[in-house]
Amino acid sequence: MLHAKLDSDIPNEKLAAHGQSKRELRSEGRTLEPSLLTMKLEEVRKQFRPETRRRGINRNWNSYKFLLRDLAPFLQPGKEYVDLGAGAGVIPLVLASCGLRVTVMDTWSEYAAENDNLMGDSAEMTARFDRAGIEWIRWNLLSEPLPLTANCCDLLTAFDVLEHIPTPRGLLKEMHRLLRPGGLLVIKVPNTANLRNRLRLLFGKSPHPDAIEAWFSDSFFGHFREMTASEFRRGLPLFNFEVESIRHTSASQWNTRTPDGFESRFRVNSLHQLAKFVYFGATALVPAFRYEILVKARKIDR
Repeated sequence: MLHAKLDSDIPNEKLAAHGQSKRELRSEGRTLEPSLLTMKLEEVRKQFRPETRRRGINRNWNSYKFLLRDLAPFLQPGKEYVDLGAGAGVIPLVLASCGLRVTVMDTWSEYAAENDNLMGDSAEMTARFDRAGIEWIRWNLLSEPLPLTANCCDLLTAFDVLEHIPTPRGLLKEMHRLLRPGGLLVIKVPNTANLRNRLRLLFGKSPHPDAIEAWFSDSFFGHFREMTASEFRRGLPLFNFEVESIRHTSASQWNTRTPDGFESRFRVNSLHQLAKFVYFGATALVPAFRYEILVKARKIDR
């Protein structure tokens, strides 16, 4: 089933069905508290199967917490939020439960059941979106225009998406079209200048995370290009975005690998974990060496 949202509203009854009163959801001008977002994140975790929690949710748990803390000052119930390349949609699920009007878009092709993705399969994901009152659109982000009206959202996110797009020019133009004037764009991508990549180059190895066999395969889901902070500062203004802030983070690496998945807390239980501990220490001194970049930018009209 295909859902498309064209400036439509989610009825109050639907919001109330999520256990939220209109008083909770409609505090004009009031942003969401990080403590509330963390509580909602815990509730969303319980919606996933135990196996998916072990393999996928725990792996990314501290990244979710980092993103929600960073977004909190910009989040207001009732605002329109679009997430591109949503995947399992953990952040959208949290924000929908807090009263934002949420639309997600993806092909979900890499989440077909036969692919055994760490985050589960697409049927589970879309069923979860339906229960949460999230509008979902099955769409290839390379197919322009995206099936949403101009100026339809206040917040637009693309987490771990841009590096998978071979030529992102069209998508960035679409992001600008979808956002309302002054709307907030939030992008997270791997930092190509991170310490791991620098060391790999130093020892004559490729910094690209995907094997050359995957790059030459018929179905490539990997990274076409990762970016640096300076590239964002130069690149986003070309699409009429004004960069507000850039942060470097390694929150996605703050976990512990176990025989059957991951733990969300970090502990040193292997040489791999010890190497990560040393990495965290080095990048605490030089934040630009951290694994990922989080960019926030405002739409401007010229």
